[in-house]
Amino acid sequence: MYWCSRLLLISLLTANFLGCGKSPEKTPERHVARELGGKSLSSQELFAATLVWTETPVKAETYVQAILSFYGKDGATAESISDVEFIPTMPSMGHGTAMDEQVVQYGSSGAVTIDKVYLIMGGSWEIKVKATVNGATDTVTFKVDVQ
Repeated sequence: MYWCSRLLLISLLTANFLGCGKSPEKTPERHVARELGGKSLSSQELFAATLVWTETPVKAETYVQAILSFYGKDGATAESISDVEFIPTMPSMGHGTAMDEQVVQYGSSGAVTIDKVYLIMGGSWEIKVKATVNGATDTVTFKVDVQ
């Protein structure tokens, strides 16, 4: 009986030590952009968009330029685009970056250029783009790794 009690105690202690450590934290759910022919769909699937950086890799602490192209639900080039907001955030660090110097330029053929995007540090960023496309307002999210 003595050995059984000791064996049980050792087993419980071993199981307790093996179970120690920080529990993995749940990652908050984020909208993962679905695609339509290589284009990212907006969160409510009201339009699609692509994001192209004019310089790659994207580097921190420098001004970079992004070109957005917008498409309707049918995949055709958007006829009208307005109210574009380009919002960089760094979820792992819980912050964004200054956006006061950004310049939004509306072009033709569904294209919008965002000048003077400043990403303050390297790492994984999410770019949330809120826009009104063909009369529908929604948000599309892109991911970028910044060096």
